[in-house]
Amino acid sequence: MVLTPDGTGWRASGEKYYIGNGNCAARVSVFGRVQRPEGPSADPADDYLFFLADPKHPGYTLVQNVVRGQMYVSEFRLADYPVTQPTCCTGQGRVGRGARHRQRRQGAARLGQHRHRRAFIRRGDPARPPQGALRHARNDFPHVRRLLADAYVRLVAMKLYSARCSDYERSASLEDRRFLLYNPIAKMKVTSEGERVIDLLWEVIAAKGFEKDTYFEQATRHIRTLPKLEGTVHVNLALVLKFLPAFAAAGAGQGVKHAPVPVRLDATDDAFLFAQGPASGLSRIGFPDWRGPLRVLAPAERRDLHQPGAGFRTTDGHGGAAR
Repeated sequence: MVLTPDGTGWRASGEKYYIGNGNCAARVSVFGRVQRPEGPSADPADDYLFFLADPKHPGYTLVQNVVRGQMYVSEFRLADYPVTQPTCCTGQGRVGRGARHRQRRQGAARLGQHRHRRAFIRRGDPARPPQGALRHARNDFPHVRRLLADAYVRLVAMKLYSARCSDYERSASLEDRRFLLYNPIAKMKVTSEGERVIDLLWEVIAAKGFEKDTYFEQATRHIRTLPKLEGTVHVNLALVLKFLPAFAAAGAGQGVKHAPVPVRLDATDDAFLFAQGPASGLSRIGFPDWRGPLRVLAPAERRDLHQPGAGFRTTDGHGGAAR
């Protein structure tokens, strides 16, 4: 997507591919490169631009839906589309241009407003089929009941982990950005575990999974997409590896102490979402000693956990209430 200055703003021309809801969205966020007659600007921040395109504008052409299905993933084309400052995405009161703004947008995606949703979509997808699977599994086959129990436990673990990722997101600060490790794990592992849950449930409901008028028939197809689109699992695995030296070193006495992160269900302004600091320096983010949660509980402690109203208790002494 190339933008050419026209005196009052810019003219955008080019194509974008694989843009969700490009057929019906009120506005579509577009990233483009500014091409100046005199060549690149001295400040790279002036050579890139985010703006909002109106699908109803004559300069906006919807080319096609690039997938076969109810969802609409669009390819569209802009031809001499007018872009002015009021239509630009803004950041901290400035026109949303340049490498710095692009870095902030990439950070927001990393935070979870875009790709992290995959984990929540993924942990939500398998949550629907168990209702039919439960009815089908009422038989005397112990191995079928084990498959159903396995799927359910995995689903609960996926939900709990994703919920804690949200807690760390909302409690983050410039001094504590541990969510940048925990979120990629969710994107990588929760999405792939969703596939495994569907496979386990399919073993339970058997031929019912092929019926055309069921949600499960859709789930068996859609559950495969999110871990594989854009190489989600592999990209996030590479991101996780950047944090591992500091994470492992925390178990060798180089840990960093952080305040306990509570369960976050409060309605408040999560201002750090769009002011999360630089995209560089990920390897310098500190973590506490990871061995604490893996400590084997003494028999007396295990008995305490079975007491009514015990909730849960972490090994560093911080308590909490179940969600």
